[in-house]
Amino acid sequence: MTKNEMVNEKIDSIIKRIHGKYPEIIWVGKEYSTADLIVELEEIQEMLKSKKRKSKTKNIEFQSTIICPECGHSETENMATDSCQWFYDCKGCGAVLKPKSGDCCVYCSYGSIPCPSIQVK
Repeated sequence: MTKNEMVNEKIDSIIKRIHGKYPEIIWVGKEYSTADLIVELEEIQEMLKSKKRKSKTKNIEFQSTIICPECGHSETENMATDSCQWFYDCKGCGAVLKPKSGDCCVYCSYGSIPCPSIQVK
């Protein structure tokens, strides 16, 4: 096998792995120069970085309206982005709200929108 054939075989292997993981990427043709492949791979890398950035921030809301199960009072609050809130003092009746079993925080239990860490999942 010539060096050129080995390079093309390696390129085909890379293309198959990329296409298997990201089927939206379409490859046309069989022969690639090293320069063309580098340009293509850099474009794919940028596209994937952009896709990851969008998916991390896509549709995440940072305010949620908590409704007290005791008195029905509702209050819109800003949610923490780096931790879960386990307790909340109702501003209507003073009840201390705690997360329901299985929920990570009071926003997931009583809020109109779950906490950012759940929204990201």
